[in-house]
Amino acid sequence: MGLHLHPTLYALPFVLNWLTPDALAKKIVETLKPHRRKRRSVFPAFYDWCTAGKQEITKRRRVGFTHVDVAINFHHHYYRTIPGIACLARLLGNLYRALDARLLASYAVYMVVK
Repeated sequence: MGLHLHPTLYALPFVLNWLTPDALAKKIVETLKPHRRKRRSVFPAFYDWCTAGKQEITKRRRVGFTHVDVAINFHHHYYRTIPGIACLARLLGNLYRALDARLLASYAVYMVVK
């Protein structure tokens, strides 16, 4: 049995992380989160198999997992630090959930059994 929590590629903060050079990402993160200046504030963005789409369930079954379940979240803590964005992000997250727009999820938690 396994449990895997990961960010999903198509959530806005992670798309920006994926597209942004590390040096610039570091400056952005440290500006928004000053307490992170004392430690390694960014990490390389690898997002293989990191969406919440239905194809991800199929991929996990192909590698031998007999049971695959996923819970998704449409909210992100980064938005709380940007004035005005938090409310908009909350509204969009609720809309994405209502539409089951899995590819726009912020996080996915996969529970798998082999």
